[in-house]
Amino acid sequence: NDIATIFLDERLRIKWFTPAVTALFDVIDTDVGRPLANLAQKFTDGDLVGKAKAAIDKLAHSEDEVRTENGKCFSLRVMPYRTRDNRIAGAVATFIDVTELKETQAEIAAARDYSEAIVRTVRYPLLVLTGDLRVVSANPAFYKMFEMRPADTEGKKFFEINNRQWDVPQLRELLLQILPARGEVNDFEVQHDFPKLGKRIIRNNAHRIPGSGGRDNLILLAKEDITEQKDAARHREMLVGELSHRVKNSLAVVQSIASRTLRQSSSVEDFGDTFFGRLQALSDAHDMVFEGGVDRIGLDRIVERALRPFQTRGEIKIGGGPQFAFDPAASQCLILILHELATNAVKYGALSASTGRVSIGWRNEGKGEARRLRLSWTESGGPETGPPAREGQGIRFVKRSIAHELRGEARFQFAPDGLQAAIDIPNPTNDPKAVPMTGAAREDA
Repeated sequence: NDIATIFLDERLRIKWFTPAVTALFDVIDTDVGRPLANLAQKFTDGDLVGKAKAAIDKLAHSEDEVRTENGKCFSLRVMPYRTRDNRIAGAVATFIDVTELKETQAEIAAARDYSEAIVRTVRYPLLVLTGDLRVVSANPAFYKMFEMRPADTEGKKFFEINNRQWDVPQLRELLLQILPARGEVNDFEVQHDFPKLGKRIIRNNAHRIPGSGGRDNLILLAKEDITEQKDAARHREMLVGELSHRVKNSLAVVQSIASRTLRQSSSVEDFGDTFFGRLQALSDAHDMVFEGGVDRIGLDRIVERALRPFQTRGEIKIGGGPQFAFDPAASQCLILILHELATNAVKYGALSASTGRVSIGWRNEGKGEARRLRLSWTESGGPETGPPAREGQGIRFVKRSIAHELRGEARFQFAPDGLQAAIDIPNPTNDPKAVPMTGAAREDA
């Protein structure tokens, strides 16, 4: 018999034992009738004599674990036994070898602790669900991100927790239809509108773990908030599209500048000076646009950037005015126009003389839908001027650019003290506010 069993009489003397008992006591057949206390036992942690006495005197049942000297583990059960006439005749003790069972339990416990440690340290929220979608456990990342507590989560139906915030059609489809059919689902995105977190996009990864030994299936559900990733991706796409659009527009502008400059130039040298000057102005416009990203650009910045190369001793006074904002294409056009005016002033106008000055400012004209931006360019202190015999290429460039690209109008007056220009364009902003120029955008005369 593989189970070690020993029978004791009312005086705790050995009446009978199975061969397997020899692994637990130094006992032989001739020891039948001897008191159990006289035998040397090969296990620890078990008071068999005391347990047997309690079974006989008090009809007590007991069960303990004992270990032998060679490391085996036994379940020791002690109970009284009766004769056929229902009289207590003694006690019976059985030793069942549970060594493999205990080792298996230890391995299971170690594996459980190991897996739970992994789940706890994973930075993404994780849930363990039963097959019928009841929450078994969740890791700290889940409770922290979604501001929940174990007491309000574990043991509850998944779709019912936290005021049913997870009860959305897409997630039901994932857990009730797709996952049972596939066993595993990756990168399943669901949009939620959380009471505290607002609208978030959650990426779900779910894996069904088959049960064994009569255990139910489990579901491991991992969640990742990818809202910021999605926003960043959309922003990158927008920037790439904007960059592509700007590059195409810039090439078109370069072609237009080259064509107009070529038609208006009297020599190769004249073409080269004018064309490369305009390209430099265009380059400055690009720098400003990229510094500002995809936002609209204030008129004060446009004026300051366009005229910066011509400022040496404060010859240009920027008077400023109400704040207006322009899109990148209009900003480039304005920089080219201001570059033309300043270049003409350096070649032929006020800035060609040491005493010359230029002032520039702008204001609102008109009311409501008819409101327009009036930009004034006034030169003084330069050589005496008069109406030219024919309109120069710079003036023609400015007029055509304003008319074609800004849908506005430019008027020029050649006063004795210097050129005066008035540029009128439709109001680029719906409700401009009068904002004073910053010091960085001003130059003193």
